[in-house]
Amino acid sequence: MKQLKISAFLIAITLLIGCGESAPKTDNLFQFKEYITQTTSGRQSIASPIVIELSADVEAWEVNSELDASLVSLVPSVAGTLTAHNKRTLVFQPSENLTPNTEYTVTLSLGKILEVSEEFQSYSFAFKTIEPNFSILTDNIRSYSKEWQYLEGSLSSADIISLSEVEQVLKAQQKGKSLSIKWEELNPQEYLFIVDSITRYEEDSELELSWTGQHLDIDNEGESNLLIPGKSNFSIIKYDVSQYPDQHLILNFSDPIKKGQNFKGLVTIAGAKSLRYVVDGNVLSVYPSVRLTGNAVVTVFQGIESFDGYKLKN
Repeated sequence: MKQLKISAFLIAITLLIGCGESAPKTDNLFQFKEYITQTTSGRQSIASPIVIELSADVEAWEVNSELDASLVSLVPSVAGTLTAHNKRTLVFQPSENLTPNTEYTVTLSLGKILEVSEEFQSYSFAFKTIEPNFSILTDNIRSYSKEWQYLEGSLSSADIISLSEVEQVLKAQQKGKSLSIKWEELNPQEYLFIVDSITRYEEDSELELSWTGQHLDIDNEGESNLLIPGKSNFSIIKYDVSQYPDQHLILNFSDPIKKGQNFKGLVTIAGAKSLRYVVDGNVLSVYPSVRLTGNAVVTVFQGIESFDGYKLKN
């Protein structure tokens, strides 16, 4: 039998510039509260527009009309278009994505829009673009057949990243042979991938994953090796705990699990009663009847069988 010590609470650890123009000093928004309500601030995406909201309507503005872009200037300098989103909101849309991890100072020529005294002729504020980074998570290994398997996973980026850039981040090899990786874009910050055509050899082998953000100026690189058991080695290759929507233990086996087995007594969780078992291909999910906290010992006995009739090995 196998014993695994797991935690019911998991912590995900997420497995980057310049000189030129001198930025003007920023102003205190509170001192300008009679004229300006809010502006873009904090960390922003490289693709985000810059928004300035005034305290009162400017009757001369037509909704969504283009305004003189020189009313707004940026340091470092950025070209773009300026529009009146409504009668009190200015939106500056840069012509190109901004530079990552860079502080920008924006100056609004307030005196060219409103009648204000000398000390309020211009208003300056700052924001910074997001520091780029990414994390890669691998899911369960699943089987096409006795000879072929695939690995699912995901990549999450701190900011927008293109599919062509993502495709250069991750590489996969098995016995020195590069494997195909198929990508699917969920949104510009979230991607799914499948490492395809993983071979089940007679003996155990390893799937070697490596990643780097060097081409994106991201200081993030690493590698991970996953065991691919041989054809006759029915075994557990990965285990995890999912908390949502229902807390459950996930056991990822090397082969599809034989359905219709009675798992009662074959997989136990110390302190848990009335366990519920769900088989999905290579994955056995075990649900306790009540949510567990702290650490628990999981025991997996050798009576579990694969679809092909192999028994679990030590």
